[in-house]
Amino acid sequence: MPKIFPPFPSPDDLATSSDDLVSAKAQARKQAAKIRQQQADMHPQAAEQLFAYCAELMQTFGHGIYAAYLPIRSEI
Repeated sequence: MPKIFPPFPSPDDLATSSDDLVSAKAQARKQAAKIRQQQADMHPQAAEQLFAYCAELMQTFGHGIYAAYLPIRSEI
């Protein structure tokens, strides 16, 4: 069975009221930031590897727009 990252919340973890939903979203953002920081600490070379891979793709396939990604806060 493949590992799911990040793990899906259990039905008990999901909020039902609007106040609970706001709180759950804030908690999810904090958890995501924590996971991003853990991954950044474990893989400090990730940004350089991503850059090198993009450069390799451009050499292989030429310049152009293939996909877009907009990082948010501390995301690579």
